[in-house]
Amino acid sequence: MVYCGMEHCHERPSSATCEERHHGACVRVKPKTYAQVVETLKANGFVFARSSGSHRQFHKPGRVLIVTVPYHGRNTIIKVGVVKSIARQSGIPESEF
Repeated sequence: MVYCGMEHCHERPSSATCEERHHGACVRVKPKTYAQVVETLKANGFVFARSSGSHRQFHKPGRVLIVTVPYHGRNTIIKVGVVKSIARQSGIPESEF
């Protein structure tokens, strides 16, 4: 069994996975490439809005919502903290990233 590393996951081992026991609260986000992040955003209805320097901005039609994604090349790795921030900005669950 794989534990997420969060303190409450070690309290009582069971046959259920961490995600099943905590309803996705323990999802581990991994670093993603720019292309993977954009693919997830587009799959959730976001479209390219504009580019400003080394950042690309996406919006969701019908909502006043802008998500900023750093762009330093299509295959550049975006760190975990930034991926989590993008998930928060977009309202997309971290488990989809």
